[in-house]
Amino acid sequence: MPLSESEIEQLTRLLAHIYRAIDWRRIRTTKSRYDIWNHRVRAAAKRATLAEFASKLCNFFGVQSLPSEAIALIDALQPNERACLAYIDRNHIHIATKSAVLWKQLTDSQRRLFDEDRDSRNL
Repeated sequence: MPLSESEIEQLTRLLAHIYRAIDWRRIRTTKSRYDIWNHRVRAAAKRATLAEFASKLCNFFGVQSLPSEAIALIDALQPNERACLAYIDRNHIHIATKSAVLWKQLTDSQRRLFDEDRDSRNL
């Protein structure tokens, strides 16, 4: 069953949360940040469940935890997770880049909410 627009948007938001959690200063490479992100999104999409996908993607970048909204998105998408993973695998460049751009387009107030959520996790 194909994904709805709402599910694609939720997947994009999930990836944006993971992208945001990455400390890009620690990534030493001559390659583009987007190239690394796209490649690792596709590699993680080979996992059996969406939770495993998110866990593997976080492990690739040394991310230890995610905000509660990201967990809620994983749970919301779980009934259709096989279709979600297939979509990511087939459209990894599109959705990975879209998620990175989404994060950059968030307003400062929205970024503060993301940061506050992340900081509350680290207490």
